[in-house]
Amino acid sequence: MDLPLLWLLAALAVSAVIVVGCSRPPADPATPAGAVRAYLEALKDGEVETAYARFTSGRQAECDLASLKSRSVEFRQTLDDASVVVRKTTIDRESATVQTTVNGGRADFSPLGPRTSGGWDVWYRLVKVGDEWRLAEFIWPIYGCPDFRKLPVEPALTPAPAGTTP
Repeated sequence: MDLPLLWLLAALAVSAVIVVGCSRPPADPATPAGAVRAYLEALKDGEVETAYARFTSGRQAECDLASLKSRSVEFRQTLDDASVVVRKTTIDRESATVQTTVNGGRADFSPLGPRTSGGWDVWYRLVKVGDEWRLAEFIWPIYGCPDFRKLPVEPALTPAPAGTTP
């Protein structure tokens, strides 16, 4: 066999192993880290309703889904420019905390391992609901849910009739 052809076949075999080894199974919402991943992947894919469903019903009641949908492009851009590495998961019966590091860049791993420089830590707090874990608070990249329906309405001012003094 010709030496350049042998090198080409070897390079293709290594590439195939890397691609297969790097493919990720679907997120498993039955685990706290999987629930966080499902939430972030849904936002990255523009599936705001799916991400919204990852919150507890109490958080959903506080939030106007339409206000989140209007920020869909913002969420997608934020997640396209970042990677999230799970650092630690702590489970205490029906609640859990997933500690992550958010890094700039698109890949979870550099050639030498998970990136950490320039990142910041985010803790996701979750509660168990049936067989799934749900987010118990609004957290990165949403942080809050502006719900303009629930803002107090100021009473309208009525002008005093002409000729009267207030």
